[in-house]
Amino acid sequence: MDLRGQDAEGASSGDGVVIDGHEGESLANQCGAFFSEVSSRNGHGISESVQLIAQELAKLEDKELENAKNVVLKNSRKKKGGCCG
Repeated sequence: MDLRGQDAEGASSGDGVVIDGHEGESLANQCGAFFSEVSSRNGHGISESVQLIAQELAKLEDKELENAKNVVLKNSRKKKGGCCG
């Protein structure tokens, strides 16, 4: 779906749904989501969007790893002795 309404050559997006960029960005902000205008037709903005998503995922992973350092695992099985524990 071409949210810009027109491609780089100025042609209409056809039957696609057209959403104003400001409206899309506002909605994304309300939902805590990312907003990026991209075009699968001409590739506009795709690389930048993928890079942004990758950077944010790396940040989330770093936070998760940091949180995992504080996890204390409790051993739910008590050793009963013998060869099999």
